[in-house]
Amino acid sequence: MKKLFKSISIQLEEKQMVRYLLEHKYFDCLKEILIIHIYNNNNNNNNNNNNNNNNNNNNNNNNNNNNNNNNNNNNNNNNNNNNNNNNNNNNNNNNNNNNNNNNNNNNNNNNNNNNNNNNNNNNNNNNNNNNNNNNNNNNNNNNNNNNNNKNNNK
Repeated sequence: MKKLFKSISIQLEEKQMVRYLLEHKYFDCLKEILIIHIYNNNNNNNNNNNNNNNNNNNNNNNNNNNNNNNNNNNNNNNNNNNNNNNNNNNNNNNNNNNNNNNNNNNNNNNNNNNNNNNNNNNNNNNNNNNNNNNNNNNNNNNNNNNNNNKNNNK
C-alpha cells in the first residue's frame, strides 16, 4: 500500500490524487476495513467483558461458598463447644450431687454414732445408778439387820 501511495503521489498533485483514490474506491475499501476492525474490536471487547464478568461471578461464587463453609464450620464448632459445655456442666452437677449425698451420708452416720454413744452413756449411767441403789439398799438392809440383832440381844 505504501509503495502504491508513494508512486501515485509522485505522479499526481494532491487534488488529482484524491480524485484518483475516489474514482478507484480506495476510500470505500479503507472504510470497510475500518468497520471490520471496529466490529472485531467491539467483539473482542465484548468477549473480554463477558470473560471478566464470568470470572468475577466465579470469584464471587467461590467467595460465597468459602463464606458458607466458614460459617458452617463456625456453627459446628459452636455446637461442639456448647455440647462440651453442657456435658461439663452435667458432670459438675453430678459430682456436686454425689458430694452432697456423701456429705449427707457422713452427717447421718455421725449423728447415728453420736446417738449411739449417747444411748450407751445413758445406759451406763443407768446401770451405775442401779448398782449404786442396790448397794445402798444392801447396806441399809445390813444396817437394819445389825440394828435388829443388837436390839434382840439386849
